[in-house]
Formats: sequence, structure tokens, C-alpha cells
Amino acid sequence: MSQQNQLSIFPKECTALFVSDFSACYVRYWDERGELWVFGGEPSQKLEAMRAVGREAADLESSFSWDDAATVNECIRRYWPDVEPTQICNCKACRERREVKAEVAVIEKIEVRRKPKWDWLVMLFFAVAIIRSRVRKFFRKG
Repeated sequence: MSQQNQLSIFPKECTALFVSDFSACYVRYWDERGELWVFGGEPSQKLEAMRAVGREAADLESSFSWDDAATVNECIRRYWPDVEPTQICNCKACRERREVKAEVAVIEKIEVRRKPKWDWLVMLFFAVAIIRSRVRKFFRKG
């Protein structure tokens, strides 16, 4: 039997399983070689589960291919419950993004405080200085 025929003995199958109270979600995937892959997490971590699938496909030592990853990600997209917009995603990437945004906001507030404030007295000083210099130039020429 050739290598091609041996690989096609097992059909690809992807199944999504959920705990009854939706406290956990799992995607079970059997590839053509008969290997079982399980990816899971909380319902709010849908994107993190998809990232884990991509990381597994990128691992050169793993037999998990990019075609397998596409199949599993499609199953996750289709069957994994969507998080309500009122809920906040707690995956690592979203947490880091929120932390960076908070740090940038603090830095921007500090920079705003450091900027010199041009009050009316400073503007009056510069106006008087400019007028005096022009008056002096006018009288020197004449």
C-alpha cells in the first residue's frame, strides 16, 4: 500500500464540544493520520484558541499542518459561541493591548502637562518685544 493510500484511511473529522453551562469549549480534531488534537478554553477565549491552533501549525516538530489548522479554525469560527459585546475578552493578547493603551494614555497626560502654556502675559511680552524691535529698526533707517 502506498503512503498516499495509508494517509487517506482515516477521514478528517472536527467536532465541537461544549460543557452544558458553557463554562468550557473544546474542539476535537482527528486528522488523516488518525491523530487526535484537542483545543479548548473558556467561551470568551475564542481568539486565543484560534491563535493556539496557529501556533501548533507553525511548530515544525508537530505533524499538525496548515490545512489541519484551517479546518480546525473553521470549526471554531462556526461552532464556538460568540462572546456578548458587553463582556470583556481576557485572552493574553487583549489584556496586553489594554495595558499598552493604558500606558500610552498615562504618557500622553504627562506630555500634556509638560507642554508650556501660553497665557496672555507671555503673548503680550512677545508682542511688545516685536513692536519695539520694528520701531527701533524704523528709527535707525530714518
